[in-house]
Amino acid sequence: YKTKFIKNLIIDIDNPDPNHGQVIKAIVPRYYKTWGKYYLCSFLKFHQFEQCGNFKDQSLQCYSNEVFNVLRKMANTIFINLPPPKAEIIQNQYANGYSGCNSNGQNVSGNGGNVQMSNFINRHGGCFNGEAFVLLANGKTKFVKDLKKGDQLNNNAIVQCLIEQRSNKFSEAYMCNIDGILFTPYHPICKDDQWYFPIDLVQSKPVSINSWFNLILNNEINGKYEVEFENGIKAITLGHYRKENKILKHGYFGTDLVLKDLKERDPSGYSKGYIYIEEINYRELQYDENQCFTNYYKIQSNNYNNYNDNKIMENEKNISKLIY
Repeated sequence: YKTKFIKNLIIDIDNPDPNHGQVIKAIVPRYYKTWGKYYLCSFLKFHQFEQCGNFKDQSLQCYSNEVFNVLRKMANTIFINLPPPKAEIIQNQYANGYSGCNSNGQNVSGNGGNVQMSNFINRHGGCFNGEAFVLLANGKTKFVKDLKKGDQLNNNAIVQCLIEQRSNKFSEAYMCNIDGILFTPYHPICKDDQWYFPIDLVQSKPVSINSWFNLILNNEINGKYEVEFENGIKAITLGHYRKENKILKHGYFGTDLVLKDLKERDPSGYSKGYIYIEEINYRELQYDENQCFTNYYKIQSNNYNNYNDNKIMENEKNISKLIY
């Protein structure tokens, strides 16, 4: 238990998190017959040859090197620029009247052209729904969406700015329902005095939601920068400066960088206490070595195609230097 490698290996072998503990899950009979046996073979081979064969298994990350990290960044860039899957139409003669089909008895999976591939790698973004009740200092409650600049929360933090971001109207957002409140899968929350990612507690599911919200708080006195909901769940807010655990620590959302980008994006809204974000250009998102966003709210340019081409060329040059 004393080395990082052993700790990570234990996480890969047996862990309740749906995203980890794959070894113990792979030997379950119904899984072993489908994906389990193939996963175990590859997992053992990667360790045998000390290769970082994927981005997910924690123990394999110990074998990663500079070449792998460059390739991973390239893969991110390539993935978010892939055209989304096209709608699949399947003839079904028994489908008349079925709610998942159109009037011609065809199963339609939806308009893939309006889905952004970056939605599938949103590893560390975080927000909550506007209909959640927040506890105020005066003993009353208020919807998140109705909070105003100057409102005092029950922990004496003062609302400085409410951030509302429109959801993609062409596809449903995947969110986690924690005791009646919807959170994006990786928005740090506190339940029973323990910090979690929502995805560690429940599986995310597609939900119909028009927009989601986040907050900027003035909380210099106690330095918590968190909001407490009516059900007792607490959530961290933007620019929180907290680093006491790996769930809270974030080089962008937890620092002045996110506040700087929001202020530059909408100076007037930032000053008045409300910023509405119509759209994020996901193609320009940048990530750190942990695949966390580093410029989520930054003002976006329209030159994303050139940007990505140049970035790919730059990475290819870096790989050439490293290999040769």
